[in-house]
Amino acid sequence: MQRKTLTAFVYLLAAAGDSWLLVSRQTLNQPSKFDAALCFFAAVLFALAAGLISRRPHHAHVCAVAGVLALPWIYTSTLQGNIYVNHWIVFNVPDRELPAYNGRISMELTIISVALVVLGVATGALRLLPDR
Repeated sequence: MQRKTLTAFVYLLAAAGDSWLLVSRQTLNQPSKFDAALCFFAAVLFALAAGLISRRPHHAHVCAVAGVLALPWIYTSTLQGNIYVNHWIVFNVPDRELPAYNGRISMELTIISVALVVLGVATGALRLLPDR
């Protein structure tokens, strides 16, 4: 039972992270509406996976693996585009230049959200593997 609770918690965190990616807006890197729909659907699938884990674990893990639908949004909104707006450089900036980056907390939350989505997909994929 503890394993299912932990897995459900990971899926809920992935749903919350995916939702943050939808709510936080990029000014220069605007993904398409189709990518936004896929990201929204991935958040719904992670939430569904968290709810299904106690009754139908196999279906829950399949839903979590289907959360890979958020990857086009992640690529377009956080990885691609202008290097000065890219969220992944915030930890490489010298301390004296950090005040120039407005919204540093938003950048850090975006990085954590991407990590949570990847963790949710990886957890679902590992749970679908046979026991042996």
